[in-house]
Amino acid sequence: MNNNNQTRGKGGKVSRQGTLPRGAIIIINKLCDLGANNWELILEHQISKDPLLWEIVRLGREN
Repeated sequence: MNNNNQTRGKGGKVSRQGTLPRGAIIIINKLCDLGANNWELILEHQISKDPLLWEIVRLGREN
Protein backbone atom coordinates (compact mmCIF):
# COMPACT_ATOMS: atom_id res chain seq x y z
CA MET A 1 0.00 0.00 0.00
CA ASN A 2 1.67 3.17 -1.16
CA ASN A 3 -0.70 6.10 -0.81
CA ASN A 4 1.20 9.31 -0.14
CA ASN A 5 -1.97 11.32 0.30
CA GLN A 6 -3.05 9.63 3.52
CA THR A 7 -0.22 8.48 5.76
CA ARG A 8 -1.59 7.35 9.11
CA GLY A 9 0.26 6.90 12.38
CA LYS A 10 -0.82 4.88 15.38
CA GLY A 11 -3.25 7.63 16.37
CA GLY A 12 -5.10 7.26 13.08
CA LYS A 13 -4.77 10.91 12.11
CA VAL A 14 -4.28 11.74 8.45
CA SER A 15 -1.10 13.72 7.89
CA ARG A 16 -1.02 17.05 6.12
CA GLN A 17 -0.95 16.65 2.38
CA GLY A 18 2.49 16.92 0.80
CA THR A 19 4.23 19.12 3.37
CA LEU A 20 6.85 16.69 4.71
CA PRO A 21 8.49 13.53 3.36
CA ARG A 22 7.09 10.23 4.61
CA GLY A 23 10.17 9.61 6.75
CA ALA A 24 9.58 12.83 8.66
CA ILE A 25 5.92 11.93 9.20
CA ILE A 26 6.97 8.57 10.65
CA ILE A 27 9.38 10.38 12.99
CA ILE A 28 6.63 12.78 14.10
CA ASN A 29 4.31 9.87 14.89
CA LYS A 30 6.99 8.05 16.89
CA LEU A 31 7.92 11.16 18.83
CA CYS A 32 4.27 11.89 19.62
CA ASP A 33 3.88 8.30 20.85
CA LEU A 34 6.73 8.92 23.32
CA GLY A 35 4.96 11.96 24.76
CA ALA A 36 5.76 15.65 24.45
CA ASN A 37 8.05 15.88 27.50
CA ASN A 38 10.32 13.04 26.39
CA TRP A 39 10.76 13.95 22.75
CA GLU A 40 11.36 17.64 23.44
CA LEU A 41 14.22 16.65 25.73
CA ILE A 42 15.59 14.18 23.18
CA LEU A 43 15.67 16.78 20.38
CA GLU A 44 16.41 19.91 22.41
CA HIS A 45 20.13 20.01 21.58
CA GLN A 46 19.55 19.54 17.83
CA ILE A 47 16.55 21.78 17.14
CA SER A 48 18.52 24.98 16.61
CA LYS A 49 20.90 23.26 14.15
CA ASP A 50 18.33 21.58 11.91
CA PRO A 51 15.35 23.41 10.33
CA LEU A 52 13.61 20.11 9.55
CA LEU A 53 13.73 19.07 13.21
CA TRP A 54 12.34 22.47 14.19
CA GLU A 55 9.43 21.91 11.77
CA ILE A 56 8.88 18.40 13.18
CA VAL A 57 8.69 19.78 16.72
CA ARG A 58 6.29 22.52 15.64
CA LEU A 59 3.99 20.05 13.87
CA GLY A 60 4.20 17.64 16.79
CA ARG A 61 2.98 20.34 19.17
CA GLU A 62 0.01 21.10 16.90
CA ASN A 63 -1.00 17.44 16.93
